[in-house]
Amino acid sequence: MNTKSLFSLILLITVLAGCTTPAPTIEPSPTMEPDTPTAAESVTDTAQSTPTATETAAATITPTPTNTPGPTYTPSLTPTPVSTTYPLPDDFPVVYPIGAAPEGAIVRIGIGIILEVELSQDEQWVAVGTSTGLYLLDANTLETQWSVSTEQPVCRLNWSPDGSKISYVLGSYLCMKNSAGRVADWRTGTTIREFIDAHSLEWSPGTSLLAMTNIHGITVVNTDTWELIGQYMLETTNYYCDSWWSPDGRLLAVSADREIRLVDTTSFEVANTVDPLGSSPQVVFTADSNYIIVYARNTHTSGVSQMEVMYVYDAGSGELVYRFELPKEEETGWPSMIDSVETSPDAAIMAVQGTFGNALVDVANGEILHSYLSRESPITGFTPDGKHVVLRFGGYESLWNVETGEIDAIFPLTGTVLEWFSDGQRFFISHRGMLIQWDIPENQPNSVLASISASCPSLSGRRCDLESPLLWSPDSQYVAGLSIGNDSYTIWETSTGQPIGTETDLSGWHGTQILEISEGYTDDNIQVHTMERDIIEIESLLTGATFTASHPWSTPPSLIYSPDGKRIALIYREQIAPYNVNTNSAYSNIITVWDIETGEQLYRFVGHTAEAYAVAFSPDGTRLASVSADGSIVIWNVE
Repeated sequence: MNTKSLFSLILLITVLAGCTTPAPTIEPSPTMEPDTPTAAESVTDTAQSTPTATETAAATITPTPTNTPGPTYTPSLTPTPVSTTYPLPDDFPVVYPIGAAPEGAIVRIGIGIILEVELSQDEQWVAVGTSTGLYLLDANTLETQWSVSTEQPVCRLNWSPDGSKISYVLGSYLCMKNSAGRVADWRTGTTIREFIDAHSLEWSPGTSLLAMTNIHGITVVNTDTWELIGQYMLETTNYYCDSWWSPDGRLLAVSADREIRLVDTTSFEVANTVDPLGSSPQVVFTADSNYIIVYARNTHTSGVSQMEVMYVYDAGSGELVYRFELPKEEETGWPSMIDSVETSPDAAIMAVQGTFGNALVDVANGEILHSYLSRESPITGFTPDGKHVVLRFGGYESLWNVETGEIDAIFPLTGTVLEWFSDGQRFFISHRGMLIQWDIPENQPNSVLASISASCPSLSGRRCDLESPLLWSPDSQYVAGLSIGNDSYTIWETSTGQPIGTETDLSGWHGTQILEISEGYTDDNIQVHTMERDIIEIESLLTGATFTASHPWSTPPSLIYSPDGKRIALIYREQIAPYNVNTNSAYSNIITVWDIETGEQLYRFVGHTAEAYAVAFSPDGTRLASVSADGSIVIWNVE
């Protein structure tokens, strides 16, 4: 099918589906001057400088509690694609933002790996959480309004219901583990409050109440006055505690001790408890707050261990409505595992994704309406009108028709849909390291935000790094890095962070060999004298001065010499605290510069949120470039 036919087909689908009414513009209320919090030790006031700068009503369904076996699995025919894909236009304008530079840096090239994208209520702004910081962008042009550099990746990103604040959680290992939470002013990104040891920050729908969850329980505060509203504390420390608000705000579902507790948000007492489940249970409320869907790993039923079982409960009574037996994997015959569950805006259908494939299920009775038997077709959610499920089909994002079970359209992108506009005509997608706003009627991008590795052929769009070497131009004005999977170097201007082009041959550019040093390493300038579990000692052979560097797991650091041979830069991960799930941080990625003759530490740079695996001195010795797995290059001043 040609491009014109594809456009006509998608336009026809759009006209038939209709358009939802755009959300009304909400003017954020003025930020109140925070009072002293009363939420005890978990809430910390933070004074930071300003960084660089309708729901559709659903019919009520009254389920009848029953413990009957799960539904019979009846797969439908495999959908047939309606189009082929094509690449983005070569001449389309791309925005290359400069990242939020950490302390001590001249510039950060790239914004890091995109992890979270959330539209404001008026859909004029989009908050983006990445591996290197928090960004506020114009939703139409993707131009940066302000940015905040963070010491860990930004995840669990949410706008407050009134649009005046943004909450986010900092997490290690690209947000697989969470630590501290912050609430920021949407206009500037300035932190208003910081929550210590926060696993999640969740806003109550339509109110200013915010629930902070950690291993001890839940604390709810009013973010207008910062007074404590209530707390639900666990009897014992629970390292995997999490919480979810019901859409009507009456309940908080709390996972603790391998069970789900439904906490009344008025009395903060347990209203109902769901029977014990497997480890790491996940909860999904339907939009009408009538049902609570729970799934967990390693669930035991009648003495039989199953990898995944899904339960649907009456949210009001806590009684089991039915137990959904997942079909076995077709190829292996093994029990299936659930990856995710999404519910439709009208609360009538849930889309279940697992190792068996995908299924559209009637929430009220568990009947499978449609299914698609592909283990590699993840579901990313429903469209705003609830008529389609966004499904990756054949490696590309597509619209799965809820009524017919057919694929109606395939978007010419390999990536992950992150956020929809309320009109259902535009969405944000992470594609090959880029953030793209895609226009369905036009079948092309409206705007593209590229990181430093936009040309890297990553299909996930979540990790797209550079590999060494880093090279400097002879005049120290430009730096270049080789993209993984490519034969050409991308060149950036260090003063602006802007790319100026690509080259395949950079003969004459400066790059020094990185040395992996270990105990017993010796050259004319230094000797690695001793090495213990976390400490390596280096002795200057010129003066006898010694200096030490810490490193994890007895892994020696990497070393590079300055052009004049008088300084060395070390790359290592320094232990900053004993690891525990409370802080979720044990190591910080460190770059230090030392004077070889005196053993004096001249500079200490902390700014990368993932392993820094290459550094290079500029030819004049005044700059140091470092590249990291967080998807950024940082230029440091070492004059």
